[in-house]
Amino acid sequence: MLRYFPADRRRRFAPLFLLFGLAVVGKFAYEELPRETDVRFVMPSPNVEALRVVYSSRGEFYGGLERHFPSGAPAVVGHTPSLSAGRYDLAIELTADGGGITRLHRTLEVPSEGPARIPLRGER
Repeated sequence: MLRYFPADRRRRFAPLFLLFGLAVVGKFAYEELPRETDVRFVMPSPNVEALRVVYSSRGEFYGGLERHFPSGAPAVVGHTPSLSAGRYDLAIELTADGGGITRLHRTLEVPSEGPARIPLRGER
């Protein structure tokens, strides 16, 4: 196929093809880069003493969060992990004032439009 184009034309267009190829590869690489994701956990009650969250995807651990609330939990707990695009499984543990532990499982899609709100009221 290269024989159909004269050598001077091939040399002239080679940099353009190189730049186009780099742009395509750069676009795919950029989409795979981790980015900050705003996640908000909606607490079930102020009686929660501790919150523990583990982010994983396809069996791989990606990060986590552990917060303690000695004077009662706020209505919403914010977290900003750096995650690549994809689906994440969240293993959540809530520790109540009396020491009881509630385990929940949720999923998170990244990217999401606006902050992701994760309700922690019971199993869904």
